Amino acid sequence: MGAIVSTAYVLHCISTYHYIVSEVEGWSHPISPKRAVRFHFIPVFNLYWDFKWPREIARFVNWRMQSHRMSGVLVGAVVLLGFLIAGFFDISLGLAVILSAFAYISRCLRDAFAAPPIPPELQVTNGLDAASPSNWAH
Repeated sequence: MGAIVSTAYVLHCISTYHYIVSEVEGWSHPISPKRAVRFHFIPVFNLYWDFKWPREIARFVNWRMQSHRMSGVLVGAVVLLGFLIAGFFDISLGLAVILSAFAYISRCLRDAFAAPPIPPELQVTNGLDAASPSNWAH
C-alpha cells in the first residue's frame, strides 16, 4: 500500500512541476504534465526519462536566472537512485532519496520565480540563453 501511495505522490509532484513551468510566460516548455508522468511507465525508457525531465526543468531554471543554478544531471541521478533503492531495497528509503531531489528542484524553482522576469526581447531571441556556458554569470 505504501508503494502505491508514494508512487502516486511522486508522479503528482512531477506533473505539478511541469504544469507550473509550462504556464510561465515567455517560456515554451517541451514536456506536458501528462507526458512527464506517462513516460515513467515505459520499461527501460523510464531510466532515460529520469534524466530527461529534470534536465528540462533545469533548462527553465537556468534560463530564468540567466546563470547555471540547477543541474539536471544531478537531479536525474538522485531520482534514478531513489527509484532503484525503492525497487530493490526499501521503499521508504527510496522515497526519502527521491524527495530530497524534489526538495532541490523546489528550491531551484523558488529561486527562479524570485528572480526578475526575463525581458520580452530576450524571451523572443533568447539572447542570454542560460543553456550556453558562455553566457553564465561567473
